[in-house]
Amino acid sequence: MDRSKTIEQRAMSWCFENDFKIDVLPVRKGKRPLVTLNVLKRGKIIKEGAKEYIQNQKLAEKINNIYVHLYRYYTDFKNI
Repeated sequence: MDRSKTIEQRAMSWCFENDFKIDVLPVRKGKRPLVTLNVLKRGKIIKEGAKEYIQNQKLAEKINNIYVHLYRYYTDFKNI
């Protein structure tokens, strides 16, 4: 494990290697619309988001938090 990477970087790398992705979907057309988030495993939705987010730094932090959650959940408990 590369300790020089942050937990967010390790989590995102692990998720990509294990076919987990966060899908960012616009709620409507327009410039910087609100978005919802879906968690995908091998291209299939495993968690559909209901909350709408503004496209800003908080959205990026939320996405990072989801990747870290997935990483910790599946590596700590080996639930894949």
